Amino acid sequence: MKKIILTLSLTAAISAPALAQTCKSASITPSNPIGQYLDNEDGTITDIVNELMWSRCSLGQAFQGGNCINIPLNYDTWKAALDGAETNKDDGRYSDWRLPNIKELGSIVERSCVAPAIDLRLFPSTPSTPYWSSTFDYRGINTVKGLIIDFHDGTEIVKEVSSHKFVRLVRDL
Repeated sequence: MKKIILTLSLTAAISAPALAQTCKSASITPSNPIGQYLDNEDGTITDIVNELMWSRCSLGQAFQGGNCINIPLNYDTWKAALDGAETNKDDGRYSDWRLPNIKELGSIVERSCVAPAIDLRLFPSTPSTPYWSSTFDYRGINTVKGLIIDFHDGTEIVKEVSSHKFVRLVRDL
């Protein structure tokens, strides 16, 4: 019963915010100019400014018909997110997918939009929720915290490494 409630809650949390995105590009200059991204028409986007290739979908989703289908995988720890990226680093075309660092992940935040703070034309079905980065922060002898981007509003946060987050993969060009 707990699994059913959790699944329904996650589904509602993922789908509801995607419908509520608000963009104010008339009053807030978009952070990613037109021409920065190239749609490779294969489920990837090339960021020509930062020389990165992004998966259009979150890990666990598949790109189909211009949209991301399925529910993204939810990684309950930073280590699990790193392991998930390692497990999925070879998609049959490229073998060097990885978890982005905090600067790379922050580069796809669209500051003129919220809920989610990302360009949904480029990254469809992105939940308005936190995503793991590969960047970590040591806080004392036994405390490691991961840095995340909350795509609800684009905020960078230092978080306990045992929190639930999603993953988007990137690779260098």
